[in-house]
Amino acid sequence: MNKRLAISLGLLLTVVAQATEVTGVVRDGEGQPVEGAEIQILPTHTKTVTSDQDGAYQLTWQAEEWWDDDVVYYIVVRDQERQQAVALPIGKETISIDLTLQPALTLTGQVVDENGQGIGGATIHVMMRASYWGSSLFNSSDSPTTDDQGHFEIGDLPPAVRYGLTASAKGYGTSDLDVSNTEEAQGGRLEVGKLTLTVANQKVSGRLIDQTGKPISGLTLRCYGDGQPDCEATTDAQGAFHFDALCEGPVTLNAHGRIEDQQISCRATTLAGTKDIELMAIPGQNMPHRFIRSKSYEDILATEMFVAGRVVDETGDPVPNVPINVNSIRREREPGKYSWTYSNYNTLGDVTDEQGRFVIEVEEDAAYSLCLSPLNHAAMMIYDLPMGTRDDEVVLSKGGTVRGWVMRMDKGQKVPIANVEVRIEQTDRSAYSHIGFDQDRTVKTDSDGRFCFEHLRRVYRSDRNEEEYSPRIWEVRSQGLSQTVGFYDDEHEVEIELLVKPKLDDAKALQGQSLPGWETLGLPDLDEATQNQALLICFFNYEQRLDRRRISQLAQQQEALRDVGVTLLPIDISGADSDNIQTWLEKLGLEASYQITADLDEIRFLWNIQSLPWLIQTDSDHLVKTEGMDLENTLKKEKSY
Repeated sequence: MNKRLAISLGLLLTVVAQATEVTGVVRDGEGQPVEGAEIQILPTHTKTVTSDQDGAYQLTWQAEEWWDDDVVYYIVVRDQERQQAVALPIGKETISIDLTLQPALTLTGQVVDENGQGIGGATIHVMMRASYWGSSLFNSSDSPTTDDQGHFEIGDLPPAVRYGLTASAKGYGTSDLDVSNTEEAQGGRLEVGKLTLTVANQKVSGRLIDQTGKPISGLTLRCYGDGQPDCEATTDAQGAFHFDALCEGPVTLNAHGRIEDQQISCRATTLAGTKDIELMAIPGQNMPHRFIRSKSYEDILATEMFVAGRVVDETGDPVPNVPINVNSIRREREPGKYSWTYSNYNTLGDVTDEQGRFVIEVEEDAAYSLCLSPLNHAAMMIYDLPMGTRDDEVVLSKGGTVRGWVMRMDKGQKVPIANVEVRIEQTDRSAYSHIGFDQDRTVKTDSDGRFCFEHLRRVYRSDRNEEEYSPRIWEVRSQGLSQTVGFYDDEHEVEIELLVKPKLDDAKALQGQSLPGWETLGLPDLDEATQNQALLICFFNYEQRLDRRRISQLAQQQEALRDVGVTLLPIDISGADSDNIQTWLEKLGLEASYQITADLDEIRFLWNIQSLPWLIQTDSDHLVKTEGMDLENTLKKEKSY
C-alpha cells in the first residue's frame, strides 16, 4: 500500500469512527408513520435521508470540526406533500430520536424595486438560523422565486424557527431580511413584508498592478458589499478589469493568488461608478485596506468636511502610495468630555498621491485618529485630528528590524531549519494603538534558517489621552516556540534565535542499543577511559537533596560493583560549581564524577533520561542492558552484572 493511500484510509477510518448514527420514526400529529419525509441535520454537510413506508429513518452524521463545542445542532424534517415540518435540537451523542411533524410555516412577501414595483423572477435564498449559525434549506437550483408581480410564498418550513431571507434578481442588488417573529404566524402563515432591490446600473473599472507597476494578468477579483450583487472578474493581459452591474454605494474588491510561487493579495473599497482605478497587489495574505476615492483632492477640500495632510520620510521627501484609514472617531458629548468609537471605517480613508498628500472626506465635526500602513516604512497612528485639518505633516520612519534564525539541536550542534514559517505579531491589542492586522506578518526561513522582519513600529502610545510612548513589543513564533522582542534604548535592530529542542516524550528507549557517543555529553575523553568496561551510569542533579542521597548510597556499593567488573559513572547535570562537587565526592570516596557541558534538553532526549536520578546499565561493549531502574532494587542485584 502506498503512503498516500494509507493516509487517505487513515483519515477515512477517523471520520467513520467519529460519526454518529441516529435512528428513529417520523410520525404525523395523529401518531401515524410518515413515508417520504426528508430528514437532515444542520449545520452539517450530511446527506438528506428519506423516511421509509414505516416512517423509519437512519442517518449517519458528523459534527463539523470548525464549529465550537457549544454549537446547537438541529435535526430538521420536512414533508412538502403534507406541508408539515419540525426542527429540534440534537446532541452529538444522540443515537435515537422520534420526530412528530407539525403544521409547516409558510412565509409570504414581495420583492420590489425602489419605485415599489414588483420584480418577477427574483430568487429568495432561505437560511435557517439558530445559535450563531445559518444554513441553507434549499439547493441553489431549488430556491423559491417570485411571480410576475414579485410575490413569493415559501412553504414546508419548520415552525417556531428563526429565518434569514436574501432576495436577488438579475440587474439588481440584494436585500436581506431577518425573520425572528415566526411565533406570530396566523394559521401557519406569516407575512414578512417587502424586500427592496436597488437597480444595478453602476460600473467599476481599473487595472491591477504589482509593487513595481507591472500589470498582473489572470488574477480573479471578487466584488461585493452591503446590498451589492456578488460578482467576479479576471484581469486581462494588461491587468485591466471591469464590473458592469453594481448598485450605488461602496463596493469592496478582493483578490488572492500566486505569481511565480509568491502569494499576493489586495483589498480595496471604492464607490460604484468609479472608473480607471489602480489597485496594487502586494506579497503575503494580509494586505492593508485601501479606500480609492472617486472625488478629486480639490473637490473634497471644497466641501470643508475633510481631514487632510502630507506624508514625508525622515529626509522630507514625499511618500506616495501609503494607505491611510480612520481608526477611531472622537466626539465631544459635553464640554470637556469625549467618547471614542472604534470600527472598520472602510469608506473613510485615502492613499497618498505623488506629492505625499492625502484627503479624507468625513461626515461629521469630530476628531479622527488615522492608521498609516506604508510598504517600506513603519506603520503608525496619528491621533485626534480635528475635522478641517489641512496641513498636518506626518513623518514616517524606516522602523525597526528583527532578524533571526530557527535552529534545532542535533548531537550537540545547532542545525538550521529551512523553509519553515515564522510569524510576528503585535502583543498589544488595544484599539487605540493597534496598527492593523496587516502588520502581523508571516515569512519562511531560507536555506540557512534565517528570517527577517523589516519596518516594524518601534514605539506605541501607551496612554489614549496623553502623548506618552513606550517600546512596542512584538512576539515572534515558530515551531511551537515564541519569543517577545522590543526596541529599547533607541535600538533599531534586534537579533534572536529560536532554538527548537527535542521533546522528551519522543525519546527512544536505549535498551538493546549502543550508548550515544560521549561527545553528546561534551565528555569525549570518556571514550578511552571506559573502554571495555561494563558501566552503571547514574545521571543526577547535585542541587537536589534526594539525588545526593542516592549517589551516597551508590558510593557505599562502589567496591562491590568493582568486584563484579562494573564501573560506577556518576554524571551531574546541575551545572553547579565543580569545586563544591569535587569536595563532596572526595568525602564520599568516589573515584570520579563528571559534569555535562552540552545542551541539557538534547541530552535528556538522546539518553532517554525520563527522571532523576536515572540509571543506565551496560555490558562491556556498552550495549544497554537496562535503563531507568529503581536504585534500591539495583543495589540489591549488583551480583547480576
